[in-house]
Amino acid sequence: MDIQAFLQLSCGQWLSQRTCHPLGQATSEAQTAQLNIEILDLDNANVAGLCKTASVDPAFALCAAKLSWKSTGFQVEKPEHGTLLMVPISSTHSGQQGQILQQVAQEPISQLDFKIDSEDRLILTGMQDQLLLEEQIWFASPNLRLRLSLLNQAEQLHQGTWYSEVRMGVRPPNLASEEVAASSP
Repeated sequence: MDIQAFLQLSCGQWLSQRTCHPLGQATSEAQTAQLNIEILDLDNANVAGLCKTASVDPAFALCAAKLSWKSTGFQVEKPEHGTLLMVPISSTHSGQQGQILQQVAQEPISQLDFKIDSEDRLILTGMQDQLLLEEQIWFASPNLRLRLSLLNQAEQLHQGTWYSEVRMGVRPPNLASEEVAASSP
């Protein structure tokens, strides 16, 4: 599987449940969110703007996706919502390794390294708020995505977050059945 197929399989509406464990604290945080993931055309103005701001030639972009979310916590918290624009840039012809440019709303652009391993897991690594991020995302089935996110500081685990995401409704009609079958265990 390449990054384009992985993002295509991710399209749709998802119910996400998150449990975050900051190490060194005796608490954890739980949230639910509704996610919407959609593929964008490479000639989309936001995609072109992101590439231009990052000084990347849009011709090297493999695809683009927009992730929108609306989350609520189980504790007393204000609902959060936002959008993330991501543009994978491949460093190989296979589309299984490269960088992802991403931007949340109007925040600065960040860049993560990505690779898709032999088990079709998307592995993201990079710096986030001066912490080293490693995130793994994989499909347990076409309608169940799992994620593990680890934040390290000074080579020590700072925070671990577990996500389970269930597709709401049916897969988008533009998914080819052979793509879904190929990614199933």
